[in-house]
Amino acid sequence: MEAVQTSQARDTQGEGHVLEVPGPGAKPPTGPGPQTVVEIPLDLIDPSPGNPRHVIIDAMVDPVAASIKLDGQKTPAKVRPKGDGRFEVFAGHIRRLAALKAGLTTLKCLVMDITPEQAFLEAVLDNRGQQMTWLDDYLVVEKMQALFPGMKQPEMASRLEVTQATVSRALKVVRLLNQASRDQIYTLCIHSAPYQVTARVILALAGLDTGSPDDPAKMEAALRVAVDRQLKEPQAKKLADWVKKGGRPEDFQEKGPKEASNDPLAAYWQQLGPGFKVKYKGGAGYEVHMTLQDGHQAFNAAMAAKKAIQAWGGGLAGAPVSAPIPAPNPTPASSPKGLGTLLGGFILAQAQPHLSRVFRWVLPRGPRWLRGLAERFQKLSPQHQAWAALIGLAVGLFGLRVLLRLL
Repeated sequence: MEAVQTSQARDTQGEGHVLEVPGPGAKPPTGPGPQTVVEIPLDLIDPSPGNPRHVIIDAMVDPVAASIKLDGQKTPAKVRPKGDGRFEVFAGHIRRLAALKAGLTTLKCLVMDITPEQAFLEAVLDNRGQQMTWLDDYLVVEKMQALFPGMKQPEMASRLEVTQATVSRALKVVRLLNQASRDQIYTLCIHSAPYQVTARVILALAGLDTGSPDDPAKMEAALRVAVDRQLKEPQAKKLADWVKKGGRPEDFQEKGPKEASNDPLAAYWQQLGPGFKVKYKGGAGYEVHMTLQDGHQAFNAAMAAKKAIQAWGGGLAGAPVSAPIPAPNPTPASSPKGLGTLLGGFILAQAQPHLSRVFRWVLPRGPRWLRGLAERFQKLSPQHQAWAALIGLAVGLFGLRVLLRLL
């Protein structure tokens, strides 16, 4: 085994007392229990291929390198002998890179003679609470399952110090991610791209899991579209549904064309203004939303709607419908009646706020004939009110013309 340099170091397990470190040719202490800190040449330390942290960027290394330059290395790395005179670091990859960046030639280490499986568990716990990607965490679960095939999820969760739900979710996701998909996710992390594939997006795409051997290839294609278009979770779920129905991921439209309405009364709703919204619920069910600014106006509109429903022989939600709603006029806007109703409705909508104020003044204090006229107008159906408004406008304009001629 290569010599380990002689120095004095502090025991990280104790109260800081000085320990004698083995000199040249001595075998570094190994095995369980309190370990002695030794300095090992950096060129004899190799990174572990089983490192659970797959992404290490400069933003992680630079602060540690600056701290080492200022105060020295405070926390030793953990290494295991490889048997060829070299060592493998399993906890402290960032410290190793930071020491190289700081210009050091040696690294303070704890040498532990443990198996690769034990080293992996030590590395996972050493990184717990550190900045790791969600995919790193999920791949740890995958490797644990490979190392310990018979281990149940509750025990696995306990060993990894995570919840059983996390273990179950990770196993569901990773089996859909082939190497190309994993590389795509890690590439975004390495380059600190503005858009990152989150675990929630992947879980949304996990709807592609049908148990087929083709599922990972479908996930790869869907993930490529999600990254290119920077989809969020709701759009990713729609993408997964699209692919499951047989669509190609690249043909997915986030806002596809609206499906043709099968509403039998769709022609009627074209006559309504922007303050109306009618939603067909299927069968004989409808939802009608009206945007009104005045309480009195809202009450009148609700009463008119109730009377219209009763006149048609129908009922509100939950009430039996005794007669079908009449079929719509196929071309309401092109017939004189449809055009007149539309024009009168527009005039009524413009005059409604003023009429409401007039009614509030007339009903309590106006003359009897005027009160009667106002009450009769309010009892009219919306269609008749529209015609009355149109006739009122025509009479007003005619009267104004006569008055101007007389003057």
